Amino acid sequence: MFLVKKLKVIIFFLQIDLIYENLVYFNIIEMSKKNCFVNGAPFTLKNCSIHLEDLVKVAVGGGNQSSLAVAVNNQLVQKSKWKKKIIKEGDIIEIVQPFFGG
Repeated sequence: MFLVKKLKVIIFFLQIDLIYENLVYFNIIEMSKKNCFVNGAPFTLKNCSIHLEDLVKVAVGGGNQSSLAVAVNNQLVQKSKWKKKIIKEGDIIEIVQPFFGG
């Protein structure tokens, strides 16, 4: 009887420890996500340090990027600086492309 009670106590603490480890793990995963806005829509980044060039590829789908204009927080970013520009939490990104017609 004594052994059964001790075993139940050990199992209880092992379960508590497992729950704690999972909470810490999922909290770290959630903390590594960034939220920003792309063309007015919420956008969650799973990578802590994503560059603007990579974000544009994801948002546009890797298509023709030669005629795109991109602004981060209402500041136009030159295409030559897309590789160096790191997106931060809360950034507002606007991606526009001219189209022709009437």
